[in-house]
Amino acid sequence: MKLLLALLLLLTVIKGSGSIKIACDYDYTCTIEQLTTSQQLHDLATYSFGDAGMIKLIDSRLPPEAISSFQPIVNYLILERCRTDHLILPPNCTLQSISLIQTSIHRLEVFHNTQLYYLSVTNSEISSLLPSLYNLTALETIRLWQMHIPVFSFDVLRNMEKLNVIELSYNRIEQLQLASNATCCRNLSLLDLSFNRLSTIDCALISSMQALTVLQLSSNVIQELYGSLHLPHLTELDLSNNRIKSIDLCRWQTGSLKGLNVVNNRIEHLFDCLGQLQNLMTFQIADNALTQLDLAPFTQSRLVLLNFSHNRIEVIRNRDSLELEAVCVKLKGNPVVRNTTDLC
Repeated sequence: MKLLLALLLLLTVIKGSGSIKIACDYDYTCTIEQLTTSQQLHDLATYSFGDAGMIKLIDSRLPPEAISSFQPIVNYLILERCRTDHLILPPNCTLQSISLIQTSIHRLEVFHNTQLYYLSVTNSEISSLLPSLYNLTALETIRLWQMHIPVFSFDVLRNMEKLNVIELSYNRIEQLQLASNATCCRNLSLLDLSFNRLSTIDCALISSMQALTVLQLSSNVIQELYGSLHLPHLTELDLSNNRIKSIDLCRWQTGSLKGLNVVNNRIEHLFDCLGQLQNLMTFQIADNALTQLDLAPFTQSRLVLLNFSHNRIEVIRNRDSLELEAVCVKLKGNPVVRNTTDLC
């Protein structure tokens, strides 16, 4: 019965310049396909979208005023496999969320906006996308995926006081920039730079984002983190799948860190000053090149998991220093397991 009702909601609106397919579902989303002209867009103004809160435009060639036409109707707009020579995000636009998927925009014109809080762009070609962000001062979440951004400048985000989440995965980023003596993103809690091409990390740049709690840097080609990392609220740091040989924790101020992941790097020795991470609960350093293991730095009571799997560990020292009832020590795949099993 539900399927029959859904099919009844599938409509085709015939206009003099062509046809538009409109389908509305039970998630309060209306999907529009094959929109190609301003006249069709004008005619849609007379169509009732009921309680729909989201409009999804698919396989359409959009006129410049497309966003202006839909903003009084809904709060959420998705453009998928669309294309346009010119698209305008008008002054005082009331849209709260825009997602662009496999969409091509030759010229994006963005006016100052205080309503839009979510922007997602995936696998799209958009001219001057990053400069356009300057005027979107109300953004709380920015998600850019599968774009080509060799250099990402955090300067475009400096006016975004509400920004809380930035996801920048799969963008082929090679370099990060921020102007000298500049600050950025003071309320940012999550920064995801995984699956890019970063080879070095400037800790001073990252430290300008003082509110960070989660930092994702996995699956880059990072060889070095230079400088002092000062992030007092950081609880999770993922550096897995890189080319790191060592980290100078003695210069870091990350006392709130609970999870540190450096799996699949090139680390031969445990880091100095591990003991200063008093709140650490999980430390994952599997798939590296450790040959010896001293458990003395891990005597703090908060630890629940130490993962040393698939290294080259032949000797374990101070194994009696840990309270094994509370801590799981993973050792699988090391030479030492000939005589020792996982201490869990």
